[in-house]
Amino acid sequence: MRNIVLCGFMGTGKTQLGKALAQRLGLPFVDIDGEIERTTGMKIADIFEKMGEPFFRDLEEKLLREYGSKSGQIISVGGGALQRESNITSLRQNGFLVCLFAKPQVILRRLRDDDTRPLLKSEDKLERIESLLRLRFTNYLKADAFLDTSYKTIALCLDYLSSLTSLLYEGKIPLDFQKAPHRWAFCALEQNHEKLFQFLSDPDVSVRFTSAVKLWKSRIPIETKHFKTGRNIFLKWLLEEVEKIGDSSS
Repeated sequence: MRNIVLCGFMGTGKTQLGKALAQRLGLPFVDIDGEIERTTGMKIADIFEKMGEPFFRDLEEKLLREYGSKSGQIISVGGGALQRESNITSLRQNGFLVCLFAKPQVILRRLRDDDTRPLLKSEDKLERIESLLRLRFTNYLKADAFLDTSYKTIALCLDYLSSLTSLLYEGKIPLDFQKAPHRWAFCALEQNHEKLFQFLSDPDVSVRFTSAVKLWKSRIPIETKHFKTGRNIFLKWLLEEVEKIGDSSS
């Protein structure tokens, strides 16, 4: 049974959702940041302050290699874990990567009173969140599916993930395309480009984004006219990545 790996920026709900999903499926839950704190006897903020970020990243890499070699787990990884290609390789060994994302303003609200985040020590936290998100965005795109948690309840997010795991673990299940979680799970696993193209105008941003990224990775041309970006910063950033590829190949 493949691992479900929850990745993405801090404040997107990885730990909370990971615990809930593990409980629903009866699988062990592994919080990599928690494992780092357990093995070192130090808080993450103290590790950054006293030992430095490179020391933390090396510990993180070692643990991801260890847990990535196992199967049948729900794994939550830190916001910067995908910055090392070796970590992605370790997690892909037995895992399906779901990147959780949320609007910068939502992340700021969720983390407003959290002083344990060493990378958010800044006078302008919103600007810091946006700049870090953009810096990491290209590597986040290496995940297999993308779930926007901005204005969703934990229960609704869990419905999306449960639909995915049912389809992933049990094969074909009855899908009700009137339900966004079912459309999202379908797109997360679908390989047919023509079918994915039909979901670029879906009203659900998680469905749109997951479909668009999968098409982009397959080098299928996508343009602004194909789907509405609205005011969604992640869809706009994706189009910037699309344009980069176009510029480099011209």
